[in-house]
Amino acid sequence: MLTEEKSVEIVYAEYVRLHARIDALADSSFADFKLLGVAVPVLTAFISYLTANEAEESLSITPEMCLLLSIVLLSLVAIISFRDMLKLSLVNYYMIITADYEKQLREELGQETLFRSFTIWRGHFSANHSLLYTVFTVFFLAFLVAVPTYTLSHLNEHSYARIYGGLCAVVFIAHFLTMELLLRRPLDRLAEAYG
Repeated sequence: MLTEEKSVEIVYAEYVRLHARIDALADSSFADFKLLGVAVPVLTAFISYLTANEAEESLSITPEMCLLLSIVLLSLVAIISFRDMLKLSLVNYYMIITADYEKQLREELGQETLFRSFTIWRGHFSANHSLLYTVFTVFFLAFLVAVPTYTLSHLNEHSYARIYGGLCAVVFIAHFLTMELLLRRPLDRLAEAYG
């Protein structure tokens, strides 16, 4: 049988391990900004190439190539974005497990003000993190929609611009529904349970 002190040590060690996992996930998510940074130079180079060679038909990019490049960039950003949401889902999962350990540690130590990471994270996620994430996503994705759509329209390929705009709408709707249904709502329901 474990002593009370040994039990607290084991619970605390697991609590620290979970927080280390959360920190590692957060660090790797920030590293993903490097991957997102690939899209901007590619689009800029593409537009520069297109406008510099507009007069020379033999060197100009076809509308089909423009549409394909735009879809590839959209796919890259969507994959990175959904991968980050998977990481955020793991952070939420670890925080939920952490809540049980926090409750046990508070009871064992008789300290109700200590070990409140889950409550703090839930408040921060609802009030700050999800808002900042949404604003960043909207601005970044607006750029990702505007540049290729403008370019396709500039090439008088309005049907391609509509196709690309439709694909963007599908990706954005899936992204925001995933954020709302799989990340925000479950966290809110769990917060009610752990209050």
